[in-house]
Amino acid sequence: MPYVRQAIISALNSIGHPSMPERIKKLLKSENPYERESAVKIAGYFGYEECKEEIFNLVNDKDEEVRKVAYENIVFFEDEKIFEILKEGLEKEKRKVREVIARSLIYLGKDKALPLVEIALRDSSPWVRYYGVKSLIHHNPPDLLSILQDLLSKEDTTLVKIIIIESIGKTGNVKAIDILKMLMDTNDKDLLLAEQSLVGLKTFNDFLNYIYEEDRERFKQRYHELLDKTFEYIIDEFKIKKGKDIAYIEMSMVGIMYKGKPAILGTTLDITYRKKMEEELKILSITDPLTGLYNRRGFITLADHTLNLVKRLNKKAIILFIDLDYMKWINDNLGHNVGDQALIDVANILTSTFRQNDLIARIGGDEFVVLGIIGEENHKEKIIERLTEKVKEFNTKEKRPYKLSLSVGYVVYDPENPKTLEELLQLADQLMYEEKRLKKQNSQYPFGRR
Repeated sequence: MPYVRQAIISALNSIGHPSMPERIKKLLKSENPYERESAVKIAGYFGYEECKEEIFNLVNDKDEEVRKVAYENIVFFEDEKIFEILKEGLEKEKRKVREVIARSLIYLGKDKALPLVEIALRDSSPWVRYYGVKSLIHHNPPDLLSILQDLLSKEDTTLVKIIIIESIGKTGNVKAIDILKMLMDTNDKDLLLAEQSLVGLKTFNDFLNYIYEEDRERFKQRYHELLDKTFEYIIDEFKIKKGKDIAYIEMSMVGIMYKGKPAILGTTLDITYRKKMEEELKILSITDPLTGLYNRRGFITLADHTLNLVKRLNKKAIILFIDLDYMKWINDNLGHNVGDQALIDVANILTSTFRQNDLIARIGGDEFVVLGIIGEENHKEKIIERLTEKVKEFNTKEKRPYKLSLSVGYVVYDPENPKTLEELLQLADQLMYEEKRLKKQNSQYPFGRR
């Protein structure tokens, strides 16, 4: 099982919600292509096996972006059909979709991936072949070096030639150095271009400028460790500038003699895609996928930091426990999709009511919490008034088949009379349920029958 899938399953175990797969299955059939695309990403990230067949069907979607994310995410599932689906995509899809498929092959098991890599390496598009080479080096077949040599002899595109040369260096095979030295003596202008990217002493300062300042000292240290023969070879990761964007590379470096002088032979592997996925997984592990707010795990993690800050600043903090009233009625009478929209509406109201640095989270099905720093205890009334006005404004302006009603319980944290986060949440929860109980006694439902 690829390491990314392990990370996804770990994230699912920590934040998954039992009803989420069914909700995602509905979104996968949505008329809106953006909803279908987002649903595929969520199902892939969380490994929702229940959604597998729907995602398989979306490789035939009329929207190209949906097809791309479908191909990109089916590799995270286990099914015998995946091989044939990817094979057909590589043979019949449009160029940009084929590029996505070729790029995704690194996440497929080796036995299934290598036959598909062969197809990608024969593709008419240089970028498909480029990602094919990346997948090839990732799966590392026993005859990798000879395959790369053969590809290099047939390749006529600079982009792909350079990645093949870098991959030859990446093999770590002793014969690779002899091959690269031979290439440096060629008159082929494309390979001379590759030479400039491989020989450290010729382009050291230029290359150093591409590395972000925070990583430069470490790069220079690693460079000199090789020149001083502290290590025979080094593999490390660096953040670099790529136009206006940030990219990440894994660099393999070995000390050699070049034209009678000590030199560094370096090859790079673009790991930006992997790094971005790792960052997304970190975000997903503390974020509620429906509303975009923090989840319970994110709230607990960050709330302790906020309360410590309150102590240092000698301020007070307010914790609000908020429950969306009549959620079951909305789900039963209007449908779960409408119920999801109601939760999203509450999240939007909370983010527009509270400050950007206040901590807002959805910690249960219809339960939200807010933690914010306040100057004085009497500020709490203003906060409640502001929230009440925002809900009224929403119900007046928005043409929803429901009207929002919130039950709120709140407590103030005072550093001079401290309580634990768990105690504060419990008190606020009790006060919220007291308000909800009073509403039920009045038997007044804000819209229609209960």
